[in-house]
Amino acid sequence: MFVVTPFVGRRSAVRGAAAQTVRPWRMQAASESTPAGNSRSIPFAPAPAAVRGSGLAGAEAEFDPLQLTSVIPISWMRESETKHCRIAMLAFLGTLAQQAYQFPWYKGAPTTLVGAHDHFVTTALAQILLFTSAFEVVAGVPAAIQTVQGSGRLPGYYGFDPMGLWGKDEASRKKMELSELKNGRMAMIAMLAFWHQEVLSGGMGVVEQLVKGKFTP
Repeated sequence: MFVVTPFVGRRSAVRGAAAQTVRPWRMQAASESTPAGNSRSIPFAPAPAAVRGSGLAGAEAEFDPLQLTSVIPISWMRESETKHCRIAMLAFLGTLAQQAYQFPWYKGAPTTLVGAHDHFVTTALAQILLFTSAFEVVAGVPAAIQTVQGSGRLPGYYGFDPMGLWGKDEASRKKMELSELKNGRMAMIAMLAFWHQEVLSGGMGVVEQLVKGKFTP
């Protein structure tokens, strides 16, 4: 598994007998209130069949209001989502880190999100785009195609797990998969918020906004 996440899912504070009591109750409440053919996350909408039967982490929510998985293979969609999640988590960490520290060879470069983008768009960012595009052509797209064709490869899996976070059993793998997915989705939303907040505030970085208590444009 390729794991790039600034946040790692933690165990619930509810353990032991309490956990055994709470979890079944929540599942039962969801199943009783949702018609059999409807989505568990959107009770008034039909459940996306491809999501329901995929077995992927996070699929239990049955969330696909636009029914995109009825047109595009869900394994392809999850591959794309996982990659965007990882990019967003790296971007989230980088956005905060560059406002706290700069490498000596980047002294004088803007530290804000929009400013750094505009400053490096024709240099470092162009290199990143070149390298990631090359990786996609050589490994990313062929791997995704194999997954769609039923090779058994999990979407987003590249065998890269230097810290051993993948786990040694199915339960550990599912937990880490779901943790990466949830944190990645939050990071994508956060990056959109960072970008818009910085633009609306006239170029003030998110860290500076927090320090000065500037929570509205």
